[in-house]
Amino acid sequence: MMRSPQAVAVHTQLSTPPSSVGQSSHEPDSSDESPQIIVRAPPSSPPDPTPYRSKRRSRTVARSVRSRNHRRSPPSSDTSPDSDSHELFAFPRPPSDIMERLPSLAGRAQRKFRPYGKPHGFVPNALELRFFRRCLESGDNDMSLADIQAGKDILQDCLKRLSKKALTQAVAAKEADCESKRMAVLGTAWAVEAKDRYQALLEMIVEEEVERYTISSKEATFLRTFLVGCSREDLEVAKDFDVGAHSHNSRSFAVADLTLSHIEGVNTVMSSSPEDDFVDEYDAMESNG
Repeated sequence: MMRSPQAVAVHTQLSTPPSSVGQSSHEPDSSDESPQIIVRAPPSSPPDPTPYRSKRRSRTVARSVRSRNHRRSPPSSDTSPDSDSHELFAFPRPPSDIMERLPSLAGRAQRKFRPYGKPHGFVPNALELRFFRRCLESGDNDMSLADIQAGKDILQDCLKRLSKKALTQAVAAKEADCESKRMAVLGTAWAVEAKDRYQALLEMIVEEEVERYTISSKEATFLRTFLVGCSREDLEVAKDFDVGAHSHNSRSFAVADLTLSHIEGVNTVMSSSPEDDFVDEYDAMESNG
């Protein structure tokens, strides 16, 4: 039986000896270029995940560093085309001779720009205005003669900012306040005098009754209590209260009278001189007086 050449070739390829199968495919003289599948045996224990975690952490850190470097503006020495978009965020560069020109620039600005001039001069502060209000207000206050004398300059400085009409009205208001306090002083003085005279009257009546009826001291005390409605000690307490009120009213009247004298002095100078020069004349009048 005759075999065809193709059948002989196929038989030759199928009958390749087993020794050629074990030959390495990566040797230089190997002519087999077909892909090979490498089979590895499974490990006896699962792999340790620590290297994978450390590698993942290093990748995350590297990614964050790259993003931070990307957000950071490029330095001033960078001349790449991308640096043009970051020129708005760069600090301005001062002129090189700014320190040498600074004195001349400061002198020029001082000559050119003047501070705002207040048309009415320096305005008093809050404490001075409060003192001025307490000097002009009516009623009782806790100021003394020493306070009024020490604050005379403050009172004068505040009064010179009033118009002539307002200053005249201030004088009239303070005159009314002084008159009311003077009446209060007179009222408490007459109240004390009335209690003294009434007590003297009661003593006189009791003495006459004692001499007429020759009554005892116990009966005289009962008669005095019956006539007056209170004892001698109660009369003394009531009189002491009136004396204290009289002292308080006298102090208030003295403070108001001194304040009125200061206001009248400023009003006199202001009514007879221009508003610009009346302060100097008022000082001269106070020094002479």
